[in-house]
Parts: sequence; structure tokens; C-alpha cells
Amino acid sequence: DLHLARTELALAANLADVPRDLATVILVDESRSMSDAQRRSQREIVLGYLRAAPNSRVQVIAFSRHTRTLLPAWTTASRARPRLERDLASMAPRNGSNFDAGLAEAGRLLSAIKGTRRVLLITDEAMATRLSTKPDSFASLVPPGTIINVAVTSDFGDVDSDGVAILSRHDDAVLGRLAGVTTGFATQLGELDMSRRVSVDAAMLVRPTSLDH
Repeated sequence: DLHLARTELALAANLADVPRDLATVILVDESRSMSDAQRRSQREIVLGYLRAAPNSRVQVIAFSRHTRTLLPAWTTASRARPRLERDLASMAPRNGSNFDAGLAEAGRLLSAIKGTRRVLLITDEAMATRLSTKPDSFASLVPPGTIINVAVTSDFGDVDSDGVAILSRHDDAVLGRLAGVTTGFATQLGELDMSRRVSVDAAMLVRPTSLDH
């Protein structure tokens, strides 16, 4: 005896939508452990996110031992892009990798926001033991309902024939546990070839692009 069931999911509209009220704090790693190639990868992830959600609001926080904001206020992504492209390209390495300080500042900024709240944490995951032991505990630093996605600049990556770098799921990332407790997820992007112009497709960080996990 065989029993079959057929299920259809009408997901097309949901998979295509970028929330109209999206506000994202992007945390960028300013630590000395980041190589020049990783810094370029980080910059391209940020620019890819801005392209994928051009009408959303963004603020960018650089973290090392301390934090600093790169924009004077919440800014529409499309307007923020030229300034961020310049500032991220000239970023000087500093001591420390205190992403928890960045999350605390992100939480302060997002607490005044009504709508869809997200954090994109970009890092090489070189961190102190106090940060890696229980990373999921730092989710309490942001308002309830805030989704944290993580992008790790790693040694693995792929670029298609059109020069578009592919973000891939990285569920084994140390900070994947932090993302997971907020219903977010971790991704990774390998070091980009410094000799060619490459862009990053960051759509999966902005809206659902597949039905998985």
C-alpha cells in the first residue's frame, strides 16, 4: 500500500520581495587580521547589499577595539553607496575585533526603528575566546525580531564567467549560531582576485532566494 501526497507552495511573490520598510545596520571588520584581499571582499559584499536593496535604509558601523559610524545618519542605500565605496577602500587596519561592541551600537540604532530590522555582520572570524565561546548570547544586544546575517571573508569562494562572486551558505561558521538564534544564517565569500573587477551578488542576504533548511 502506497500513500502519496502532493503539496504546492505559492512562494513566488514572497521570494521576490524586498521589505519596503527594511532598515539594516552593516557591521564591517576593521581589525588587523583582515588581509587586503579580505577587505576588498568585505567592501564588495557591502556594495552588493546596497545594490540588492537600493531603496532601504542603512547605517554602517566599523568595529575594532572600538566602533565608529561611517554615515552621519540613516541613509538610503543608493545614496550611501558612493561614500561607502570610497571610505571602505581607504579603511586603515586597527587593533581589536570586538563585534559585540558593534552589535550593541547596532541595537541602539535599531531600537528607534519601526519596521523590518536587520544586521549584516561581516568578519574574518578572528576573535577573542570570550566572543567565540557563546556567540549566540550576543543576540540579546539587538531588539527582539531583528535578524542577524553573517558574511565571513574566508579562503573559499567562486566567481562566475561574468565576474560575479557567489556567496555560499556557511552553516559551520562560528557565528552561525549567533545568526541562527535570530532566524538568520551565515555565508562565506573567498578572497577576490585583486587583478580583476568583481562584484558580489548579495541578494540572498536581502530577501529569500531559495527554500532550504
